[in-house]
This record gives sequence, C-alpha cells and structure tokens, in this order.
Amino acid sequence: WFAVGGTNNSQGTFQGTGTLNVNGTNSNVTFRVESVDGNQLTPNQHDSFVLKVWNQGVDPATNNPLYQVTADFTPGTGNANGGVQVKN
Repeated sequence: WFAVGGTNNSQGTFQGTGTLNVNGTNSNVTFRVESVDGNQLTPNQHDSFVLKVWNQGVDPATNNPLYQVTADFTPGTGNANGGVQVKN
C-alpha cells in the first residue's frame, strides 16, 4: 500500500512484502519506507527516510523491526548529512 499525507503532503509511506537474503538464507519479510520532503515544510527541514523490515506475518504496528535503516539529507542539495545508520 502507499499513502501521502502530513503538512503540504510532505510525508510518504509505502509498505509491501519481499524476500530478504542474509548469508545465503532467504526469508519472506514485510517492509515499510517512510519519507519526509523537508522542502514542503515551513521552515524547511531536512529530507529523510526510514526503511524498516519485519518477519512476514508479524504486525508492524506492535512489533519491533528486524532491521532499520535511517537517512537524513540536507534540503536542496541531495547530499547526505551525517551518513546512513543501520540498526538490527
């Protein structure tokens, strides 16, 4: 599914299923990507996204993700600000 909302439609979220391969082992997973277009906000904020991955079949609303990746970008430049952090 896909949803757009927030102030000035600055937030986008999509969720789906896929296959994750870790060290040669495939697992069916659910993933969600949440993003913010900071240029749509006043004052401007950084663009950002979060990718979360869960075992398929668990409820993302009530369970912690197996993996989470976050990124923060400087508005208008497309350059990463501080890099990407991966958590599991």
